[in-house]
Amino acid sequence: MDHLADISVSTCAGRESRHVYALKDRPLVVETDQAAPIARIETYHLILKPVDGCGGITAMAIAAAQLGASFLRIFGTVVFDPRCETVWLEGQRVFPGEP
Repeated sequence: MDHLADISVSTCAGRESRHVYALKDRPLVVETDQAAPIARIETYHLILKPVDGCGGITAMAIAAAQLGASFLRIFGTVVFDPRCETVWLEGQRVFPGEP
């Protein structure tokens, strides 16, 4: 991973500095729960969220990841159904930049 920069974010614990990373020549592939690719993103940034007492993803005992809201535009209309643990995406598979 290449360290690109540091950013400042606001959390329940106040202002925190976070490292921003990128991976060269490693696309991000979003998959279904059956490992079928939905989208392939060539350029993206990784930001580590350390444990900070705010709860949420940082309080989980297993590794987890979150996609920023900017990813939602790739999928068009998105419907979250937490009760059924399902996310519905509009249309077919999306591979930006590919036919």
